[in-house]
Amino acid sequence: MKVVSLYSPKGGVGKSTLSVQLAFLGAQKGYRTLLVDLDSLGSSSHCLHVKARKDHDASVLLEGGKQLLASIQPTDVPLLHVLPSSSDYFALSALMAGKKHPKHRLERSFSSLEGSYDLVVLDGSTALDVLAENLLNVSTLVIIPVIPTPLSVRALEQVLALMVAKGASQEKIHPCVSLIDRRKRIQVQVAESLHAMDGVFRTEIPSTADLEKVAQLQEPVFLFHPNGRGAKACRELFDEVLVLLDAEGERPSGEHETNEVNL
Repeated sequence: MKVVSLYSPKGGVGKSTLSVQLAFLGAQKGYRTLLVDLDSLGSSSHCLHVKARKDHDASVLLEGGKQLLASIQPTDVPLLHVLPSSSDYFALSALMAGKKHPKHRLERSFSSLEGSYDLVVLDGSTALDVLAENLLNVSTLVIIPVIPTPLSVRALEQVLALMVAKGASQEKIHPCVSLIDRRKRIQVQVAESLHAMDGVFRTEIPSTADLEKVAQLQEPVFLFHPNGRGAKACRELFDEVLVLLDAEGERPSGEHETNEVNL
């Protein structure tokens, strides 16, 4: 089981929308895929019509086991399941900090998923604390969406420095140019500077109306505008992700024809 996380301390960078598209593509590729929505706002859960059950709270991520598995819900997409967000997640960092091995709680909880899923796509919160450290530790690959503006690049550099200071492997961290508007000269220039950095994905996610409609229509872009620029860019990014996983011997294993998963 491989974990691909999307993380940014800045909101509004397209993180949740991109998480939904990558999770859909994983399932379409034949991988038993789980989308984990760590953001207390529940954006990616909303995009897939998934609501948390009344008894769903932060304890499922702290303890794992049967409680975690029972909180997972299927979607209309074969092979794609969701562990939805909860408003209770706003206290998740504080709850983790009070546990033993606080930086590795997600690793311990996610061990319950082994054998049930090939690919986990984790939509991270904007926190830069113990929850972010958990995300770094549990992930095979971390994608950081960055809108190409000078302040966003500055923020990215600060985040990368903090991640390295916390012991994160630089090899697993890959920024992605997100929501770029190539009609704006400054964004084109900043994107060029981003691509000069190590580990940045070649693919750029454009600022398009079709990706903006994902939250409104509550379904992946491939279901209502499969040939648009947004869908094309997401496919290209997913291909890059698979290449990176494959190069490390970490590509998700096995392809499946049904959505039968033992929960």
